[in-house]
Amino acid sequence: MHFSNNGIFHGAFFIFIKTDGTLTDQEVMAYLGLENYRLTADTKGKKDYRNFFITKIGDWIHVIDDWFYHLYHLKYIKKNIEFLSRKYDVFYCVLPDSDDSYEFVYYKDNQLVRKCLAEDPNYKGAQIIEDIGTPFPVEKDISFPNKSFEAVFDMATYLGIDVNHKSANIRCYEKYMKTK
Repeated sequence: MHFSNNGIFHGAFFIFIKTDGTLTDQEVMAYLGLENYRLTADTKGKKDYRNFFITKIGDWIHVIDDWFYHLYHLKYIKKNIEFLSRKYDVFYCVLPDSDDSYEFVYYKDNQLVRKCLAEDPNYKGAQIIEDIGTPFPVEKDISFPNKSFEAVFDMATYLGIDVNHKSANIRCYEKYMKTK
């Protein structure tokens, strides 16, 4: 596991789910279509395995993808998040990797409140291709993609999500995926 200097767990794709405290890891995994993963004590990941992490802080469950974007690239993940948002408030975000692409989406009360998708397929700077809803006030003070890691967590904090992760509370799930 890797943490930033301010206690934030490093990941590539984050899903934050506001709950009433009764949602279990297994129920989250079922909503997201991740039932084939199993709890493991190995938090560093292994060759031929796909990992993601779950923790809970306050009212929010955090699902954190590994740095290979394995969850994000599942063809059904966004549809499942949308389905999950019918019952729970959800904020998800994708951080840039080698390019400057990023995305963040917020569902509240079964409604899409905010979505911003920027793509950078040619490595020439991100272009916003989808911009739905009123920007959060905090967006004017943040810089994408240069400070995208901090920016995403500024938005999460604005939404009332505590992102001060504690390693002891983070659970790692893995799935064997033999690579060629």
